[in-house]
Amino acid sequence: MPSAEEMDALSAEFRAAIHEIQELTDSLRDGSAGLLEEVRAERDSLRQAREREADELAAAAREGEHGPARQELQRRLDRAQTTWRAVMSGQDEHWSAVEVRAEVVGDARQAIDDLETADPGFAETYREIAPLRADKEPGEW
Repeated sequence: MPSAEEMDALSAEFRAAIHEIQELTDSLRDGSAGLLEEVRAERDSLRQAREREADELAAAAREGEHGPARQELQRRLDRAQTTWRAVMSGQDEHWSAVEVRAEVVGDARQAIDDLETADPGFAETYREIAPLRADKEPGEW
């Protein structure tokens, strides 16, 4: 059985270890709080940039800079006659939605083709999952 002095020494070591763990925990908590704040700030910045870009694209579409289909679709969006969700899902069958949907899908297909060419690993992974969507119409995947 340990002596009283040995027990006091062990107790002191234990308290020192607990104190060290608490300091480390506090330091990690402070560091993670700082990182979380940085992530929140970056997320807000990206959201604001996305919103600005969407506003700029909508303004350009209103002016007809992206063709008549985008201009008509933007008019319909502005009048709340449709939504982007309806356009991209295929629910909106208006000619402007059909044309813009085909354009967006074509752009996405080109981006996928470019990624497959540049990254064989991506191509392999994509080809494994793409057949699962082969029978779907644009907007259904």
